[in-house]
Parts: sequence; structure tokens; C-alpha cells
Amino acid sequence: MSFEKVAVCTGVTVLTVGGGYGISTLFTGGTPSFEVLRKDPSFAQTYNDNDVIGKLYGNYLVAPYGSRGKTNTEDKTKSNNQEWWEWSYKNWKADFDNTQTKGNLSSEFLDDKKVSSGFDVTSKTGSPKALNQVCEDVYKKNKTDITKLDSDANKQKLHDDLWKYCSFLEKRPTTVEEHAKESYGTGNEYGKTHKSKLISIDDPSNKLFWEIRNEEFFGSKESPFKGDNLVASDDSLFKDLYDSPFESRGTIKDICQKAYSFTTAEKDGKKVKQESVLKFCSLNLSSN
Repeated sequence: MSFEKVAVCTGVTVLTVGGGYGISTLFTGGTPSFEVLRKDPSFAQTYNDNDVIGKLYGNYLVAPYGSRGKTNTEDKTKSNNQEWWEWSYKNWKADFDNTQTKGNLSSEFLDDKKVSSGFDVTSKTGSPKALNQVCEDVYKKNKTDITKLDSDANKQKLHDDLWKYCSFLEKRPTTVEEHAKESYGTGNEYGKTHKSKLISIDDPSNKLFWEIRNEEFFGSKESPFKGDNLVASDDSLFKDLYDSPFESRGTIKDICQKAYSFTTAEKDGKKVKQESVLKFCSLNLSSN
């Protein structure tokens, strides 16, 4: 498989992978490269419900079987993400073996009777399963099964486990609402009315998310967050960013920060549609 490097950030290298993208993060220990769930060849058929976790977060979850999918597991010309899953399994195992963190695991990731190894391609109906298949099962759950603020403690734990063991982000990006020091007005500003959905600008833990979203905004046509087809009369703030020359353009993070202070009304000669703010500045496409 060939990888084309398209952006280099502190500690992070963003790569295009077969027309899409993957990530090779250069943290301590060397995180293996991978392909995201949306690159699975059966993604559209498997995750066709807008409320399932895999459909909502397919750009940020790691594909259980890489771009080979479940039916072409012997295709050596494509990635199967095995190295990444084995790396993530080591992280899970460290948490399981640690008495201080073991109690934070959800029932789905509870112990070695649920998670037996890092990677497997053999279909299994019961536990234990390899981590890639445990995550695959979670991907098919409804979004209500991982509600962070739910009174069900296991749903809260499953939410954290999903992002820690099944996503390259390792943590769900923090929203404006969750970052107490961040505020965007007292009226109908987007950053106030949609603070539970819009991603925090100031929280440093969101750094990787914003780097990826920038690549998605300017990237390949298959990106659902690409900034093409914007109309200047409705969305001049985002349109100007997309059309700006490479050598002098800003970032989607910068423009989202400005957009959070907008309402549906024109401001300083610029307009921003609510639909676009939610599309480019929140985690998933169904936020609107």
C-alpha cells in the first residue's frame, strides 16, 4: 500500500490512503498506520442507518478489517489494520491489568472473557472476541447506547471505551458546552444555541480533531466535510476560506471560531448558514 503524506503537524502525520486518508501518529511507542471505518468496502451497506454509531463517526473509528473488509481478508494489496488493533489491544490490556483503571471498563470491554486478543477475521457469535470484532459490534449499536450523560453508568463507560480503544482520536472531542471557559455570546449566536454540538476551539485536547477536520475540508471529494459547493451569498465565511490561496489560507478551526459568534443575520459583510456551522464545526453529519 502506498501512502502519500499531505500534512505534517506536531507529533502527527496525516496521510492520504487510496483516495481517502489514514493516520500515522508518532507518539511514544509508535502508533501503527490504519484506515478508517468509512473505507470499509461494505460501509454503505452495513451502516445505512443514520443513528448507528458506525455511520455517525465512520471517519474517526478504525475499520475492523481495514480496506480489505470482511470478505477479502486475504487481499494483501490492501490494509487490514491488524497492527493497529494489536497496538490498541495492548492499551486495553494495560487498563485491564491495572486495578485503578479496570473498574472503568464497560461490560462490553470488561475482561478477557469479552476481549481475547487484538485481531481476528474468523466470525464469532459469542464472547470472547478479538478487539476489532468487539469494536465492530459497538459500531452497529444505536447512538443512544453510548450517551455520555445517561444515568446508565455502563453507557457512560462504553462511550469512553469506544473512543479509547476503537478510535484514533482516543477521546471524543470536547464540545463548547463541556469547556467551561469558552463562551460565544448571550443571544442567538451559534456558539451558544448549539454549544452542545459544536467542538471547542480552546480545549488543547481537540488539536488532532481540528487537524483532521482541516484536511477533510480541503481534501478529497469523497470527504463528507469537504468545503466545495458552497455559495458565497449564503456562506461567505466558509466559502472565502475554501477559495483562498494555499500559501495564505487560514484553517477551518479559525473560521469555526469566528462562525460561533454569528447568528443567521449578516455580520461584518459576511454570512454563515446554521447548517454549515454544524456540518464543518461538529463531530458528525447528523448534528443538524
